[in-house]
Amino acid sequence: MNFPGQDKEELLELKQLLKEYRVLRTEQLYRWFSDKDRRVVGNMLSYLRRGGQLVSDPSGSLLALNEPELKKGLDEKRIAAFWVLAGFADRVEYHACGEYPVQLFFFMAGEEYEIVYVPYGNEGMMGALFSQREQSGTHILVIVETPEQIETLEIPGADWFCTVANDGTIQRYLQEESE
Repeated sequence: MNFPGQDKEELLELKQLLKEYRVLRTEQLYRWFSDKDRRVVGNMLSYLRRGGQLVSDPSGSLLALNEPELKKGLDEKRIAAFWVLAGFADRVEYHACGEYPVQLFFFMAGEEYEIVYVPYGNEGMMGALFSQREQSGTHILVIVETPEQIETLEIPGADWFCTVANDGTIQRYLQEESE
């Protein structure tokens, strides 16, 4: 791979992100590489597209490594979790997809974090799942669809709750302790 003025490691990292998460929004990759000039990230994407190593939807807003993955479409829960992860990109040591109910997990400063998505109406089920888990010191970041869900959620060890808009805007909430 010959990409003038660009580290091959960043191209490999970009491809690894798409391999791990299947389909991402183009803006998510810009946010992940936010320490780089947008033109540099755009050039990396163009380079991979021209080389047949990257495909996009007609609008250019969704990216995948190949057509079959792109046709499967978005996993909105994972997309929301990736927006949260991207906010920590410069400090993340390792990250990967998780298993239900965890959308993805990552390590930062030697500590483990899990990002969980709670669909509206599933608060009781999620609370039951997490109340059965052994407390491990893992930080839990919870994505909800509406702030009203937070009042009914009981997830031991949850550090914070948030909503994630389609454009990646994250609104964080702390759970108030009941007395």
